[in-house]
Amino acid sequence: MALKCEAKKKDGGHCQNSAGHGTDHVGTGRCRFHDRGAKAKNKNAQKHGMYARVFSDTDIQEALELQGNLKYELAITRSQLINLLKAQKENNQQGLVLEEISERTIAHENSENAVKESQPFERKRIFKRLDFTNEFCRLVSLITKLEIAILDMQLKQLAIDELKRRKEPKQGQNDLDHMTDRELDEKIMELFS
Repeated sequence: MALKCEAKKKDGGHCQNSAGHGTDHVGTGRCRFHDRGAKAKNKNAQKHGMYARVFSDTDIQEALELQGNLKYELAITRSQLINLLKAQKENNQQGLVLEEISERTIAHENSENAVKESQPFERKRIFKRLDFTNEFCRLVSLITKLEIAILDMQLKQLAIDELKRRKEPKQGQNDLDHMTDRELDEKIMELFS
C-alpha cells in the first residue's frame, strides 16, 4: 500500500495524495500542498525600500551614522527651502497654470432606458497659480524646530560639563565645600586629637 499524505483538510477529511507528492522528498512526509511552508531564509515575500520590515546591515549603519546630526538635517531643510523659493519665482514668471477643466453635458434617455450623453454644452476652465504657502510654512517651522533643538542640546551639554567640573576636586585645596556635616565633624575631631 502506497503511503498517503494524510494531512487533515478543512472539511475534516484526509489528503489522498501520495506522500511527498510534488516535493523533493517523494515517498515520505506530506505532499506539496500540505508541506510545512516555505524553506528557511526564503525571501519571496520580503518588502523593499520604505516598506521593509527587515533592514540590511548597511541600512542600519547609514541610520546610525546620521543619528544625532541635526546640523545635517538643518542644511537639508534649508536647501529644500531654497529650491522651493526658486520654484515659486519661476511659477510667478510663467503666470497662471491650468488646474482643472469641468464639463457639463445633457443626458438623453433612449427607448431601452440607456442613458446617452450629448456633446458638452458648458466647459469651464479653471486657472490658478500654484500655492507654495503651506510648504513654505512647513519648512520654516521645521527649520525653527531644528534650531531650537540644536540650542537645547548645546545648553544640556553645557549643564553636563558644569556638573562634571563641580564634581572634580580642585587641586591644592581641601574639598570642604562638598563635605557632608558628618564628614566635617570627623575632620574636626581628627584635628583636635
